Amino acid sequence: MFENDARSKAKFTMWFHFHGNLLTVDRLLRWGLKLSPTCVLCLMQDETRDHLFLSCAFAQTLWTRMLHWIHKDAITASIWEDYTMWAIKNAKSRSQRVRIFKLVFAECVHTLWIEGNQRIFEEKQRTCDSLAKVLAYTCITRAKPTISTLLHNYRF
Repeated sequence: MFENDARSKAKFTMWFHFHGNLLTVDRLLRWGLKLSPTCVLCLMQDETRDHLFLSCAFAQTLWTRMLHWIHKDAITASIWEDYTMWAIKNAKSRSQRVRIFKLVFAECVHTLWIEGNQRIFEEKQRTCDSLAKVLAYTCITRAKPTISTLLHNYRF
């Protein structure tokens, strides 16, 4: 995921994400915080790292929308190791399509994590559609000019 046009905070969040260090609700509960264990994004299952990034209906909708935008197949992984391998496989090479994937991937991980935190701690929430639009705008504005031009040509 090096040579990524994503914001520094998104790359940092992604790094924490791959090392299993994001403070998801299950981890916050183990620290003694008084929270509901239910995922604040989908309200259907308890929030864990695996749920948030592999099976959460809200997250899957956002991933599908963003990956469709950049002409990538949706995530099919059901276990963490497969998810990690999927990301690594799609991030190999220096092509423009790979640079786009790395940018969108990092920003999407960051956006999902921030949205969950805002719902828990600030009681603010956005729809999947509004998050996707903000995410697309962020990716277009962060990308180098040649990548930004390609992103503009993709139909959102």
